[in-house]
Amino acid sequence: MRTRPRFLATLAAVGLALMAAAPASGATGGDWISVDRALVNKLGGVSVSGEVSCAGTYAQLLDGSLEYVDENEQWLPIPAPTDTQLVNIFVNADTYTVSQPAGRRLMIQVEHGSSRMHPCFAQHPYDEDGRSWQEIGQIECRDETTCRWETDRYAYDRVTLGPLFDYSPDGKFKTGNLNVDVSTYGSMVAVYDTATQTWDYYGVPQTPDIYTQQIVRATMYR
Repeated sequence: MRTRPRFLATLAAVGLALMAAAPASGATGGDWISVDRALVNKLGGVSVSGEVSCAGTYAQLLDGSLEYVDENEQWLPIPAPTDTQLVNIFVNADTYTVSQPAGRRLMIQVEHGSSRMHPCFAQHPYDEDGRSWQEIGQIECRDETTCRWETDRYAYDRVTLGPLFDYSPDGKFKTGNLNVDVSTYGSMVAVYDTATQTWDYYGVPQTPDIYTQQIVRATMYR
């Protein structure tokens, strides 16, 4: 457990550590991730986005079966939240590979993995400095259990600069069908106590373990 760290620094460090773990090979019940939008810009870059839910991970937290790894690398159960506590869960949702046929034998492909974690479950709309997700460049959740994600990296100012685009060394992406493979592995559980106004953080290296493979039609970004 970590108490009152700098919020973004914690999410960045945990995000990098979780990205180094084994890729996802299954799905946690109640957790899911999807892709629902792809953009291509005039330079041939691609940006993708979708939704992610950690409702299953939250259910594990409630029943006492969710474990974290402490500073001594010991596995311990995370205490179930009390009536005065609100829970936020974060994942590296934008870990993906995008590919698009460029001819009979050619394939344009790019891989992406950011160092900034996205919310996948959110009961509290602000970080420990009182800033909303939108203020710090995150995607807000449309409800408690379902959140948006998009192509991102740590410290990228999405609010000012707009979508972040990936570029492939194999060629330029075009409008049309894209194959997108997305996976996320591990999470950060943040617990805010409204009575003491303090945050506790728990790194969960194996849950959720979710992935999807979808064909999405890319449109031109203007």
